[in-house]
Amino acid sequence: RTPLEVSYDLLASDGALWKPFVTWGARNLSPHHRLLMHPQVVPGGDDAGAHHTVIMDATNSSHMLTHWVRDRTRGPRLTLEHAVRKMTHEIAQLFSLHDRGTLEVGKKADLNVLDLNRMEMCKPYFVNDLPLGAGRWLQEVK
Repeated sequence: RTPLEVSYDLLASDGALWKPFVTWGARNLSPHHRLLMHPQVVPGGDDAGAHHTVIMDATNSSHMLTHWVRDRTRGPRLTLEHAVRKMTHEIAQLFSLHDRGTLEVGKKADLNVLDLNRMEMCKPYFVNDLPLGAGRWLQEVK
């Protein structure tokens, strides 16, 4: 079957098509890994919902843990410590939030306890629950 036929079948079965990463055409996320390893790259960009009918990026942190730390098979993974540092300390430093980002006496902290082995990224879905019936993408993590 052609890619177009596969796309039509997926859409007809209540599926969704997402624009792939530019590098995914070569099935290679190594450039992304190099970025995530760079000390001046901070993951987790967000558009504050401006494109809620096109993308859903609220699960970026969960994806970082499930894919880059636990599940990646093509290329090196990130260590859990590296991923957590990227999502906490480095972001706090970037925004000069010196009272958070590490677990230290006297600093502010929110703690998340999770079972990395059981985390599951669920399929994204579209709901029309905004004012005037507008829709948005949601995705749950179990």
